[in-house]
Amino acid sequence: MSTHIESSSAQSIAVIGVGAMGGAIARAIAATGTAVQIANSRGPESLKDFVGDHADVIHATTIDEAASADIVVLTVPWSAVADTLGRAPKWNGRILIDATNAVEFLASDSSDVTDPANPLGFLGLKAYDLAGRSSSEIVAELAPDARVVKTFNHIEPPLLAEPNTDKGRGVIFLAGDDDDARTKVAELLGSLGLFAADLGPLASGSLIAFPGGSLLGLGLIKP
Repeated sequence: MSTHIESSSAQSIAVIGVGAMGGAIARAIAATGTAVQIANSRGPESLKDFVGDHADVIHATTIDEAASADIVVLTVPWSAVADTLGRAPKWNGRILIDATNAVEFLASDSSDVTDPANPLGFLGLKAYDLAGRSSSEIVAELAPDARVVKTFNHIEPPLLAEPNTDKGRGVIFLAGDDDDARTKVAELLGSLGLFAADLGPLASGSLIAFPGGSLLGLGLIKP
């Protein structure tokens, strides 16, 4: 059973981007009794139905306000990353969880869906050309002085709703250059019922970056 995170209880947590993954993360955090702010590009009014009867722990706010939290989970589409981070105040060592993947979501009638040169077309996706750089490297550059931790991006939302099986806990990887930030994020992941596997420095986040990461799709369980 998930428990409230005592060591992070004094810290505010926000999720920016309330799609399938962002919504699942926010619900999982709220289920522990920990308050979480949520924000999207359409504004707080658009999130009334999501908040529903959980206004005591889920608080809809603006992107600007959410970006001021002590721990910010970024789950927006890659095309919105630069604009979203550009609206954040100075990070000053606050934690930024990069849960993004550098892919474009294609319209069903896009020629890229059937383009033989696009290996992700059948998924309705196309990878951005990052010129050899990792997505987290770019996120860290766009958020100077943030302590960036890569995680959440490589799992499916249902795992957050049911992290435990009769065989053990679902495994989630994380990577970041700051030891304390990784510890705090690992505590958060653990409170959600997941087993946090620490990959070390942020460069190791390429192992879970979609597409191409060698640790993608493993579906590991920690007994």
